[in-house]
Amino acid sequence: MIYIRDEDIKTAFLRMIRKLQTAHDQVLKPFVMGLKGTNNKQRLKQVLTLEEQIEKNAEQATVLTSLMSSGYIEPEVFHAENNRLTLEADSLARNKTAYCKKH
Repeated sequence: MIYIRDEDIKTAFLRMIRKLQTAHDQVLKPFVMGLKGTNNKQRLKQVLTLEEQIEKNAEQATVLTSLMSSGYIEPEVFHAENNRLTLEADSLARNKTAYCKKH
């Protein structure tokens, strides 16, 4: 096992602190602004709402598939509804991704 001297650790720590002091506008300020945005309750509610809608969409797709496999609905109806659910799922996923990225 290789040991690191205590003096080397102190030197590396001081170097890191000096670099952060020098570049605090590029590193620390954006980091703090990002942390402040993560506690936004409205953002969390919106993301949770989108996740619930995605889950409901997946449940509908499962029910639709089971109805088709049982023979209760025609293939044309299944394909039309399945396409609608797929488009809706894609839209919800894109909205969630976009919302998470912009905030």
